[in-house]
Amino acid sequence: MQALRAGTRLARTVQRERVVPSTAKSDRSPVTVADYAVQAVVAGMLEVQFPGERLMAEETSQALRAGSPHMAARVLDYVRSVMPEAQPSEVHRWLDLGRAAGWPAYWVLDPVDGTKGFLRNDPTSWRWRGSRRGRSCWEAWGVRA
Repeated sequence: MQALRAGTRLARTVQRERVVPSTAKSDRSPVTVADYAVQAVVAGMLEVQFPGERLMAEETSQALRAGSPHMAARVLDYVRSVMPEAQPSEVHRWLDLGRAAGWPAYWVLDPVDGTKGFLRNDPTSWRWRGSRRGRSCWEAWGVRA
């Protein structure tokens, strides 16, 4: 659960510091520094703690690379606040670990559920689920009020 705690703390820090910018995805929903940084940290930690297990998540390195260099730099700064030795290439690789799907084991992550509210500093939520052989084996969710 180290990844869960680290991701939650990181999202809270980004929100508390009111970090901008955010960008819009093709569906016009926002994506923030917290979305990218939390997903990269969680994916990197899960890779170490549960080698060979898969992650299904929302963000991609392609989208981060296509965005502003300022946002990419902020993401790297926040990732390094948890994983000091992280390099940009590792952040991109960790983000892309979220492209996997399937089984026998996988994790599902939505690092900031309700990004528009997150940007307004509303209470935010996160949701993670672990599954083995197609059956949910645990779920964690929380709200920051």
